[in-house]
Amino acid sequence: MQLFGVASFFKRQDRGPNSDKSREKAIKSLEQRIDEHKQKLQAYKSNPDAFANKGILKNAPNAEVRQSIIDGRIKHLEHEIQTFQNQVDAVRH
Repeated sequence: MQLFGVASFFKRQDRGPNSDKSREKAIKSLEQRIDEHKQKLQAYKSNPDAFANKGILKNAPNAEVRQSIIDGRIKHLEHEIQTFQNQVDAVRH
């Protein structure tokens, strides 16, 4: 589950006794997701075949296609990490 519009939600919620607590909870949750995705990324980079449960890498027609699949997955995970970080930054400011 991804969180969308977190920053705008908190800008509207700047008052009330729970605003700081809610922000802290959101930041903690997002940072946990960042850590999880960083671990996934490192594990995938170390051994992409361990995560190829659908046989896509094994059945790639050649090394170039195989590497393209790997690069795409890495790029996707890096994008998700950056998205979570952007959300953390938005909640903090």
